[in-house]
Amino acid sequence: MDYRNDSQDLSKNTILYGHHAKDGTMFKHLMKFKDEEFFKKHPTFTFHTLEASYEAEIFAVYPKTTDFNYIQTDFGSDEEFEQFLEKTREHSLYIPKWKSMQTTSL
Repeated sequence: MDYRNDSQDLSKNTILYGHHAKDGTMFKHLMKFKDEEFFKKHPTFTFHTLEASYEAEIFAVYPKTTDFNYIQTDFGSDEEFEQFLEKTREHSLYIPKWKSMQTTSL
């Protein structure tokens, strides 16, 4: 989890880092989300902190990019957060079925 996130009070954009080892033992399956059919069959994932377990819904899949601040964790308003979501969606490899994005505080 990113240092700017608080595991006891998750923000609107909780950043989880993962990479896979060369031997494929860690996070190898993240690459499967590049396949839209896999994404459709697996729309959520579970993650654990010391305090709780969470189920998160995936709303965008994209390769890491540097042309926008995808690791932003603090938003001055709901409008600023909606703009962030829209920018994230623009980078997604495919658009999920739903027409609008909703977030749920965990």
